[in-house]
Amino acid sequence: MDVTQDGEAVPRLPAPFLSSEIPAFTLTAHPKNSFRMIVKFTGRLLLVACFFSLIACNSSKKINKDYLYFQNNRDDIVKSQLKELTIKPNDLLAIQIYSTTLNQEQAAIFNITGNSYLVDVNGKIQVPVIGEVTASGLTKVQLQEVLKSKLNNYVKDPAVLVKFQQFTITVLGDVSSPGTKPFTTDKVTILDAISAAGDLLPTGQRENVTVSREDKNGVRHWYEIDLRSAALFNSPVYQLQQNDIVYVNANTTKLKALKEKGTSPIQILQTGFSLIGVATSLILLFRNK
Repeated sequence: MDVTQDGEAVPRLPAPFLSSEIPAFTLTAHPKNSFRMIVKFTGRLLLVACFFSLIACNSSKKINKDYLYFQNNRDDIVKSQLKELTIKPNDLLAIQIYSTTLNQEQAAIFNITGNSYLVDVNGKIQVPVIGEVTASGLTKVQLQEVLKSKLNNYVKDPAVLVKFQQFTITVLGDVSSPGTKPFTTDKVTILDAISAAGDLLPTGQRENVTVSREDKNGVRHWYEIDLRSAALFNSPVYQLQQNDIVYVNANTTKLKALKEKGTSPIQILQTGFSLIGVATSLILLFRNK
């Protein structure tokens, strides 16, 4: 008991209540324990990510094999030589006639059509002064020689240049960019056409590509080729002709599977590594505190 100046008795308070500070009772984990827990969590997360990585790589190997070109033995393949194409009806030719003995006005007479000559359904072209000339079934070089022979009656030492004015291939089906593709050369392979179309989509059937070709009689023929086989180089449609149509069939089963599959292993792997990045950031944060 304490006694005041007035003589009154005042009860003595316990020592803890005399302090102005009240102790705070908080439960905290030791910093080292927190760090160890985060490291352990990150390690487990890394193992999970590695597991999905193996799955993704294994899946990729199985899928990518379907995308490979020329999978069989290439040593047995005879090297293909691109040939000179023969002219067919409906081809548009660019023919230039000139000679050192011709003046500008005389040369203009032979090139009055603007150098463009359409091969008619009978395989013939109409050349000024010379008249009707059969072009169908000839190569460009052969037609040049025919024209030079006929021009000898009108011009001394004539020179003739024959080209396909426009060379187009149509690529349709399961490709990145379908449509009619123009080329500046007439020596075009099916690989050139597919490249111009942006390659096949993942759902395109590399083992089932169709080429449609029209013969000189206007009859269309259909050819089936396998892009996975190196025997493609020996195919009659490896080198394409004017106005050929290339059609890539779609694998409907694979297309349906991709739609139903949803999240791919690669996406899961990316998510796993993102989580590892977050965990690493947390570790660094706790270590700096």
